[in-house]
This record gives sequence, C-alpha cells and structure tokens, in this order.
Amino acid sequence: MHIESDMAYVESYNQFITTIDKVQATENCSILAGGLYLPGRQSCIPIERINGDTIIGYFYSIDTLFSFQDDELLKNYKGRLYLNYLSSRSYWSTFVITPNSDGTLLWELIDVPDNDQKIEDITSDYKPIRDSKERTKYVMNPTLMEFEKILERDYMNRCDLLIPIEIVR
Repeated sequence: MHIESDMAYVESYNQFITTIDKVQATENCSILAGGLYLPGRQSCIPIERINGDTIIGYFYSIDTLFSFQDDELLKNYKGRLYLNYLSSRSYWSTFVITPNSDGTLLWELIDVPDNDQKIEDITSDYKPIRDSKERTKYVMNPTLMEFEKILERDYMNRCDLLIPIEIVR
C-alpha cells in the first residue's frame, strides 16, 4: 500500500495464463503485435507464448483505496491507518484500515455506542447532539489515552474486507 499526499492506493503486478482459443472466444479481446487487448483496459498487456496454444501475460494495476479531499486526514498509528472524515455537520468520523497477515485489509468504522455511561467511561470531553431523526448522538474529543480506551474496548464496526487481486485466484 502506498500513501501519497492526495491518495492511498495498492499497486500490484499480476500474471495470468490462458489459451489463444479462450482469447479469441472472448468478446472485445484480441492479440495484436505480441500483446493482448482486454475489455476495459486502456493499454496492451505484453504476452509470451509458453507452449503451443498457451500464453502467459503480465499486467500492472493500481487500486485507489482513498482519495483525499480538504476535509479528510490520514494518520498512521501502531500499524493501522486512521482515515478521518469531516462530515457536513463539522464533526469527524474515523475509519480504520488494519493489514491482516494474509494480505487483506480490514476496513472498520470507530463507532462508540450512543450511551451516556459508555461515553463517560471514556472521556469527559463530549457533547450530545440531535440527529435528523431526533436521536441523541455524541461528539467526543478524546485525548490519545482516551482514544486508546476506545480501541481497547473494540468499538469497531466492520465495513469491508479489501482483498488484493492476487489472493482471489
């Protein structure tokens, strides 16, 4: 994973093996000048014939995980990425990306329950607000030690599991 000033992305090099017959049977797919043109790809993929009808190809891809705007911040803390998003109501929401040992990335939202006692057990720096459905929500401003309490209590809501292409095969 790469983090730039304006985006977070995963870069990968991929290999595939197929046959010329399968390429010819695929709509909008063709072999020209030693390369393979695939539907949806802007560039030619270099190929090699490895024996008879079988070919091998290699291609490079970039998968954008997050594109930063002025109202978004990224922080790296203890091996995790914290994506902070400023909502239209001027409150921050925090997403967490955790790399797993199998190469996947767990995408979660920090979601402390809207409960007076649970909030007070973490911090005294909070305020209640009313959402559009007249429910009470809490906006917290935890210190780093209080933020650690949130992480220790596992107030995480799983959003997605990002799986690199090479793991899917």
